[in-house]
Amino acid sequence: MVRSMVVKYYHFMWKKSCDNMPMKPLRLCKEIGCTELIPTGISYSTYRWRKARMSYLLSHPLCVNCLNFERVVSATVVDHIQDHKGDKNLFWDNKNWQSLCISCHNSKTASSHDKTIYFPENIPLPRMEVIVVIGAPGSGKSTYADNKREKKDLVIDVDVIISQLAKKQIHEADFGTYIHMALNERNRILRELNNSKYDKVWLITTSPKPEHQKFWKETLNAKIIVLEIPRNICYQRIAQDERRKLDTWNLLSKKIIIDKWWHDYRRIPESIVVINENISNKT
Repeated sequence: MVRSMVVKYYHFMWKKSCDNMPMKPLRLCKEIGCTELIPTGISYSTYRWRKARMSYLLSHPLCVNCLNFERVVSATVVDHIQDHKGDKNLFWDNKNWQSLCISCHNSKTASSHDKTIYFPENIPLPRMEVIVVIGAPGSGKSTYADNKREKKDLVIDVDVIISQLAKKQIHEADFGTYIHMALNERNRILRELNNSKYDKVWLITTSPKPEHQKFWKETLNAKIIVLEIPRNICYQRIAQDERRKLDTWNLLSKKIIIDKWWHDYRRIPESIVVINENISNKT
């Protein structure tokens, strides 16, 4: 009994002393292409991590961020979705991993790992009507909005914002370099809608998953329009779009993204579905 109490006492004092110890100094991460500072207790240079990283990239070879925004880019970094901050359990939990390309990883680091950049918080409920247009690449989202919009309407399209930031044509800008800046700009526009004089707002997004469609519907009190254009038509439009200037690999990449959209897609009951809109091309 006494021995047990003594052991508990020393364990308590040891834990208390650990809690009061200063944090270990940070060091530069040794992961290829990473510029983060991490606690010294975690190492990206060990054989165990290199083996785990290679295995994960072999089974998840594409950048998930680029895929979500209709790009196919090889991943080179295994990123921690939630910052592990030296927590070894979180560090080794592969459910907390994602494959990223260098550009997206560095952009994420520069944005301080802000998860709300994709689905922003604190958006005032817009006073005007908001219509969210959803669909796969080649379904004609941008063209649909352009054809339906009135003179005093606003169309918000991340691809267009990236083009403006890069001062290049759509599909020519470096996506990874500008995506986080473009999302921040999109979110700024959404937060300031009530200070504008637009009659209606059209938001272009892929958002195949029902939870993401519900997010936009609830956040913006929006009408959801989904372009369920058959994938073979999307393939044809992408191939015939002269703006894209795609080679065989890039055409295959777009096919992968279209297939992924249909794999992830589930409609919500409140959505308005367009099955066969007669649109000549585009996103």
